[in-house]
Amino acid sequence: MVLAAIAALQLTACSKTVQWEEEVPLNTGETIIVKRSGTYTYQCEFAAGTGCGFSPDWRSTIEFTYKGKKYSHIDSVGLILLAISPNGAPNLVAMAGEYDWQWKNNYYCVVPFYVQFRPDETGKSWNWPQQIEPWLYSLQTNLIFGLAPLSFVSKKYTSADRILKNGSLLIFREYQKIDSTYKFDTCRGRN
Repeated sequence: MVLAAIAALQLTACSKTVQWEEEVPLNTGETIIVKRSGTYTYQCEFAAGTGCGFSPDWRSTIEFTYKGKKYSHIDSVGLILLAISPNGAPNLVAMAGEYDWQWKNNYYCVVPFYVQFRPDETGKSWNWPQQIEPWLYSLQTNLIFGLAPLSFVSKKYTSADRILKNGSLLIFREYQKIDSTYKFDTCRGRN
């Protein structure tokens, strides 16, 4: 028991949480502020040749208020979009292939290869349909990809900051906007 407690204490001591806010322009023309957080854990990966350092734990949180209601989503998934559905509900969209989400949730070879999260009435539990809904097609991405870096000091990203942070991934059209034809690499040969 003592060894397990010491190990847990060491893991806690060897992690850092990063928190930030993002200015998010919505598809409705509104702009809201979302709060996000995630954890970096100190790891040593000698077999991979990377040595020791802080690596992201891709489980992250996004929290926001829309039309007076609070929403919270926690998962290991690559969120890229927060959009308001035609019925007025916030929806989140992620790259289904990021951080092994598709394997953990049996979500294979869907075209387009994104996952849509819809909130329940509490705003804390989210479900996903078998395929994203067409109203999402061609919407511009509006969230920071991944976690903010540990070195990030201002704690708030503007829309311009988000574009700079997402930088090199924006050369891929599936990261710029929701691409209705996007297929995951291992599924490209399938219909």
